[in-house]
Amino acid sequence: LLVYLSTLPTGAGGGTAFWDLKNAAGERLAVRLVEGQALLFCWKDGHPDDLTLHASELGITIREKLVAQMWIHERPYSPVVPEGNSHDAAIRLVEAREAEHAAAGRR
Repeated sequence: LLVYLSTLPTGAGGGTAFWDLKNAAGERLAVRLVEGQALLFCWKDGHPDDLTLHASELGITIREKLVAQMWIHERPYSPVVPEGNSHDAAIRLVEAREAEHAAAGRR
């Protein structure tokens, strides 16, 4: 369960973006943070659903974003991390994107 504790203005970036889900315009689905709202992630057939892979949108234009993450399990759980989706694999991509934003004069 991902609970939004702050509201981000429309166009501010920083929403929850899903890698494989698209909106009606065919763009990557992104959910804007609105205080008090939440996203519930459910498993499919007892296994993680790859369609729920998500990350924060880049290009956030405000300094603070508050989110609480809560894990609720109905039985014992062993973490599953898709191949190539570890922190170590992602950090180089994040640093490269940050450098692009810095070069363009964005935060």
